[in-house]
Amino acid sequence: MPRLVATLLAVIALLCFPATSAAVPIVEQADADELAQALAEATDEQDVCYGWEVQVQDESGGPGGLEAGSSQGPGRPLDRAGCRRYAVLQAGVVYTSETSESEDSVSSFGIDSNLPRPPTTGQLAELGYDESSLLSEDDDQAVIDMTGVLPLLVAEAGLAPYVPFEAPTEPIPAADRPTDSPSSDWWRAYWWVAALGALGAGLLVLVAGAGVMSVLRGRAAERGPGSRVS
Repeated sequence: MPRLVATLLAVIALLCFPATSAAVPIVEQADADELAQALAEATDEQDVCYGWEVQVQDESGGPGGLEAGSSQGPGRPLDRAGCRRYAVLQAGVVYTSETSESEDSVSSFGIDSNLPRPPTTGQLAELGYDESSLLSEDDDQAVIDMTGVLPLLVAEAGLAPYVPFEAPTEPIPAADRPTDSPSSDWWRAYWWVAALGALGAGLLVLVAGAGVMSVLRGRAAERGPGSRVS
């Protein structure tokens, strides 16, 4: 009997207090590696260090702490002392438990920089990202995009050259290869729409012609057997 009671209590606890997913990391390791590498390449071209720092507070009991990465490496908060110029995305996120009446919130959101005209959160908002993006289901992509766009915003301010585009090293998928045809890509992709449209127009002409002939035959019948439809 005691064992049955314990099992029932465990089931009730799971129903009333469901397990929550880990708050950290927001950005998966593979994505963090790729982002840090892209930032390192931008630093080499622009002489500006970049990074991201998200302080996570998980009130549901899950893991929290500082999630960071930079042009100095994934998982490494940017060492400002080693950078002549820098721009770092900073944010604080508070996750509440599912049983709490309070909602998740952003405690801080900004860009730490020593540039004379640093990137701003207003510029990020113009690109469709604000503090609410850190609470969405795509919060990881938001952190990646907001951090990854910093070199572009710095270049637009005239503080550094644009990072040159790097051509893909992987082969282009077969579906994306050039067709060697000078015609419009739209026509190549949607030729069947035009074909259906032409077929539909032809059917409409036939139906309309049949209707006209029917009306003429009816009038000819009303005039008598001596009349005919040419």
